[in-house]
Order: sequence, then structure tokens, then C-alpha cells
Amino acid sequence: MWSFGVILYILLGGYPPFHDENQTKLFKKIKNADYVFHTEYWGEISEDAKDLIRRLLTVDMHQRLTVDQALAHPWVNAADEQLTAKNLDTNLQALKKYQKTKKWRTGVKAIMAVNRMKSLMASPTSRSASIDVPHTLDARYTLGKKLGEGGYAVVKEATGKIDGSSVAVKILNRKKMDKKHEDGLRHEVKIMMDLSHPHIVKAHDLFEEPDNFYVVMELITGGELFDRIVRKTCYKEAEARQLARTLLGAIKYMHDHNIVHRDLKPENLLLTSDKNDFDIKVVDFGFATEVDGDNLIDQFGTPGYIAPEILRAAQYGKGVDMWSFGVILYILLGGYPPFYDNDRAMLFKKIKTAAYEFHEGYWNEVSDDAKDLIRRLLVVDMKTRLTVDQALAHPWFEKRRELLESRVLSHSLIELRKFQARRKLRAGIRSVLAIARMQSMASKSAFLRDQLFNMMIHKPVVTSSTSVGSNTTVARSAQDV
Repeated sequence: MWSFGVILYILLGGYPPFHDENQTKLFKKIKNADYVFHTEYWGEISEDAKDLIRRLLTVDMHQRLTVDQALAHPWVNAADEQLTAKNLDTNLQALKKYQKTKKWRTGVKAIMAVNRMKSLMASPTSRSASIDVPHTLDARYTLGKKLGEGGYAVVKEATGKIDGSSVAVKILNRKKMDKKHEDGLRHEVKIMMDLSHPHIVKAHDLFEEPDNFYVVMELITGGELFDRIVRKTCYKEAEARQLARTLLGAIKYMHDHNIVHRDLKPENLLLTSDKNDFDIKVVDFGFATEVDGDNLIDQFGTPGYIAPEILRAAQYGKGVDMWSFGVILYILLGGYPPFYDNDRAMLFKKIKTAAYEFHEGYWNEVSDDAKDLIRRLLVVDMKTRLTVDQALAHPWFEKRRELLESRVLSHSLIELRKFQARRKLRAGIRSVLAIARMQSMASKSAFLRDQLFNMMIHKPVVTSSTSVGSNTTVARSAQDV
């Protein structure tokens, strides 16, 4: 139906809705449905025809017209005499130019295809090469610069030796992982490899070697979504809706495949590159799992985004993702979280009772439809909370874009900058504390190692700890150890 919309645009306007010599920019226009009806060509076209095109060239495929809906559109059923009076001579000239350009490009592409075929026939295909290459990281990838580092993992950029692709490789130290963590990692990678959606991060491979796990993943270079938003000078409700629709599309794909994420939050929404403000990826499937109805009981999630049924230790299902989406949408529109308290117990109490409000000074610029959607998501009773399909069908997503373009969220952008700064500060503090803990553990480990060594050479060791049995002299032989 999208392709039909493009064809209809060309039939009526005489030129394509999306065009750019730069393929990256062309794809960006398509992904954003970035087209216009130029007055000089579209002045003679009826409003019904343009309305049909608008409803076909809709980014969200779930809102795009089906063939039956298109056939029932008023333009298709208009009387012939109404359309006969429309003279499209200007459009016909544009169509002739477009057709000539298209045929010239076809010839160029044919020549390029022949050259490519010659090149391929002169060397082994990458598919054959892949079969022959051993399944080891070193045989298939060349590691590059470090992209990040955590407690027991390092992420590096890498290049595929078979196809030259750029990927990210997460390296996890097996010595710091027990069997439970190893099984959890395998489960996480399996889910990421099984899922295939443009807005969900993709895992390509897993290598298990004696010292490390290597997880080969899609390379994402655009940073956090919220970091990009706070750098804007102008932020509109239409942009928030586009991001919300994209995120819902990813959630729908997961839920349709019976996967629940369980940790949707701003940190887990990244941008693929610095060139597109809307091409987001859902990442971090460490808490994700298969679901069949409301059969889950494990308590997973992040404070502030966790659903009330998890806090009540009740059985739950896909609805927990919709609650988290409601929290994210609240932040996207208001600039601050709906539930916040320095006291963890008070925070959880607010979540369990859905104790939030739309503060007048910050929500005046936001449409009533947007607030209504949030109310229907942040519902304590998971049975009455909107599903992903119900959320996508909400009137807010039906509003004309130009109506939301006029809603500039100035106050929300200011608050969002504060929220992001606080969140980054807290994350930094947590990182410092984690490093300090690891250094403390390493120090204790070194002390125990030295003590054991001293025991083995029959040298008395005097301990000075405050634990039970301190201030005693200990001497043991190697046979006793």
C-alpha cells in the first residue's frame, strides 16, 4: 500500500514524492515520510486525492490504509464528471521528464550490474567464504577501538573479515560469571538473534571461548535518544508523537512474537546514527523473556519504570511494557518522570497507586489527546491498561501532523534537560561506587591470596581485621591447606 501511494503520487503529480541523489538522505526522507504537495503541480489536484495519498504514505504501517480501506475512500468513489474537469497538463510534462530520467538511470544500473557480476565471478562469494571460515572471533572479525567498558565487559568496534561489515563486539570475562549468568547471557543473545526489526538492536553471533564470551552486535553510533532531544533548540509535540509511534512499533513486534522486554527506559533507547533524530533502537534484552499470557512472576525492572503488578509480586505479562511506555511518553511530553521520590518505599507506593498528575505549568502546551493516552497507559489494573494495538489506534496518533507541529514544548524541553543532567549525574555516581566496590573486592582478594601464600611457606601471619577471630596468630603447613 505504501508503494501504491508512491505510484499514485507520481500519476497525479508527475514526479516521485521522495527523491535525492544521496541514497542515505533518500532513505531518511522515506523513513520520515518527508514529502510535500508543491503548489505549482498540485493546485489542480482535488483535496480527496491528496488525502488518500496522505493516508497511504504513513510511516506507521498499522495506521496505513489497507486495500479495502483505500477502495472505500471518497476519491475512488467520486463521480467521473467531478474529475474530468481537472487539467493536469503541467503534471504531464513533469511525468515525461521523470520517465526519461528513469530510463537513463536504468541503463546506468544495468552497466553497473554487469561489472559487479564480473567481479563476483572472479572471486569466491562471501557466502562460500563464510562456510569455510572457522567459527571463532579471531577468524571472522578484527577488533578495533574500545567503545565502552563496564564491570566485567568491554565493548569494542570490529570489522568483519568476510564481508567488511562494521559491528560492535561485547567481550565478557567468563572468570567473573557463574553458570546462572552464562545461561542468562545465552538466553539474552538468543532473543536478540531471533528478533528482526528495524528498531530493535540485532545480535549477529555469539562466540564462547575459554576466557571470554564475545557477543557480535549491530553497531549503533547515535547515542541516547534523550541526549539528542535535549540538544534541540525547538521541540514539538509532533516529534514526540513520531518517536512514540516508532517505539510502539518495536513493542508491537516483540509482543506479537511473545517477547516482553521488562526494562524499557530512556537509557535503552539509542539512535542508530547522528544523522537521524527518529531512527531509534531498543537495546538491552537482559531482562527480556518469552511470555504466554500473564504467567510471569519474576521481579525485574528499573525503579521509576517498573509496573505496579511487579511490585505487588502478582503474576503479569506484556502489560508491564505498556506501563513503562506510558512513563517514557510522560517524560517525552512533560520533561520529567511521573513518579519520583528519593525514598524508594515512597516511590513504589506512588507507582502502586498511580499517584501522578499533569502539573499545569508544564502540561498546558500538551494536547488533551496525548494526556488521555498517558492516563490509559498508567493504569494500575493491568487488565484495563491499553495493549500495544489499542495504543496505536488511539486518537492522538490519528491527529494531523500540522496540528501538533504548532504545539511547541518549550517548558518540557527545559525540564527534560534538567532530568537528563540529573540522570547522568546519578549514573556517574553509580559507576564510581561500582568501581570502588570492585577495587575493594580486588584488595580483599589480594590480601587473602598473600595470606594463603604465607601459610604455604609456614610463615605465621598476624591478622588485624575486626572480624571474629582477629588478632590471632595463624600457622598452617602446606599439607593442611
